[in-house]
Amino acid sequence: MDAEDPLRPDGERPNRQLRVVGDATLSPDPDGIWTARVRSRYLDARIAPGAAGRPPPRARTLITVTPRCLRAIASV
Repeated sequence: MDAEDPLRPDGERPNRQLRVVGDATLSPDPDGIWTARVRSRYLDARIAPGAAGRPPPRARTLITVTPRCLRAIASV
């Protein structure tokens, strides 16, 4: 589940990241399946009605990473 934490008393938002080091492979997303999945997850229908269902303006490329090292980073 994606949820943003509220601002801390100092006005900053807690930050968590996962840094991945590995080998990347590029491949096309000709049918736009992955692009549609990402758009539907992150485009808020209240802010951009219908945007998630529209086709992207240009072809997208998938980046698949085979991880060699994972590092969690946080500022809480």
